[in-house]
Amino acid sequence: MEVQSVCFLDLPFRMRVGTMFLFFCIFGWGNGLVTADTTVCPCTSPNVRTVLFRNADCFKECWNNDEIILLYSRRLFQAVLPKRMPVRTSFLIKYIKLCLGVIKKMELSKRVHYLMMSAMADVFGGYLQAFGIPLAIAEYYEGANSYHETKQADELLTEFKKLLSTNGGSWTKQIYIKRSNHVTPYIVESPIKKNLCSTIVTNNEYLSFRKIKQKSVTIAMPYLDDAQHPSAIAIPLKDKTLYSLFTNKSSDILLRYYSGVTHCLLSPNDLNKDIICATSPSLHTFNLNFHKWLISEIYPHLHDETWYPGFGSVFRLFETLSLKGFPKPFESVNETEITSPTLACRKTTTSNSFFILCVITFVIMFWLITWVVYFLLGAS
Repeated sequence: MEVQSVCFLDLPFRMRVGTMFLFFCIFGWGNGLVTADTTVCPCTSPNVRTVLFRNADCFKECWNNDEIILLYSRRLFQAVLPKRMPVRTSFLIKYIKLCLGVIKKMELSKRVHYLMMSAMADVFGGYLQAFGIPLAIAEYYEGANSYHETKQADELLTEFKKLLSTNGGSWTKQIYIKRSNHVTPYIVESPIKKNLCSTIVTNNEYLSFRKIKQKSVTIAMPYLDDAQHPSAIAIPLKDKTLYSLFTNKSSDILLRYYSGVTHCLLSPNDLNKDIICATSPSLHTFNLNFHKWLISEIYPHLHDETWYPGFGSVFRLFETLSLKGFPKPFESVNETEITSPTLACRKTTTSNSFFILCVITFVIMFWLITWVVYFLLGAS
C-alpha cells in the first residue's frame, strides 16, 4: 500500500495546533510537563519521552499518514498511563497485560495493528523503564515482590524494546526509589524444630549449636566475583557454594546463609529466648562482620540499573540487623537522581473497582484511537 505524505500547512488549523501540542507533550518541552528534570503536580500523567520520534520532527512540514496516526495514537495511549502507582508491581503488570489483551483481540488490519502496538509499546515501555522496573526491583530487594513478578516486568520491557528495535535510550531514565519505611524484618526461626547449621560449611563438619562453648567456629563471609560488576557469588552453603546472581536459584541464598550461621553460633542459653535477643558473643561478632559486608559489598549495587536476583530480600536483613542495634544504610540522592513524583500518589490499597475503572478507561480510549485512525485514513 502506498503511504501518502501530508504537508503540515495543509492540515486543518485545529489539527496543526493539536499536533504541535502532542509533540510538546511527548518530548517534555515547557514548564508544566513531567520529565526527569522537573518536579510538578505529583498526580499528573508522567512523561516517559519516546523512541518513535525525534526532536527534529517538530519542524517537519510533511508527514505521511502512518506518522500522523502513530503520533495521535501515542498521545491517546499516554492518557491511559497510571497517574497513581499501585501498591504492588503485580497490579501494574496485570493492568498492562489487560491493555495488551484488548488490542490483540481487536479485528484490525495488519497495518493498523502494528501502529497501535508500536504506540502502546512506546508508552508502556517507557513507563516500565522509568518507573515500573525500578519499583519492581526495589520491592524485590525489600522482600515484597517475588522473583516471578519481577521477572514478568523485566520480560515485558524486553518485549516492548524488541518490537520497537530499541535499547530504550531515548526514554526517560530510571528513577531513584528510596527504601520503604515498612520493610518486614527477617526473623530466624528457633533451631529446636529444625537446625539449619548443617547446611553451612564450617571449620568443623560436625559442629552443632550445643558444642559452641567447647569448639571455636570459623564461617566464611560470602564473596562476590567482581566488586564493580558482580555476576556470581561464592557462599559457604553445603549443597552448592557458587551461584549466579541472575537466576531464580539464588533468590534466597542470603536468607538461607544468615539462618544457617545464626543456628551455628547460638549458645545453649539462647535456645529459650527470642533469637533477636540472643547474647552469644560469636553471633554478635558475626552480625558485626556481616553488616559491614552488606554495607560495603551489596548495598552499592542496590540502585544499579542491573537487577540482581541473588540479592533478594536483602533489606529484610538490614531491618533485622537494625533490631540488634546496627545502623541502617544511609541513603543519599545525587543531583542527577530523582524521586518519582508519582510515588507521592502511591496507593495504599487497590480494590477490584480500581482494575474495572482502568479497563473501562482503556477500552474507551482505545475506541477513540481507532476512530481517529480510520478518520485519518478516510480523509487521506
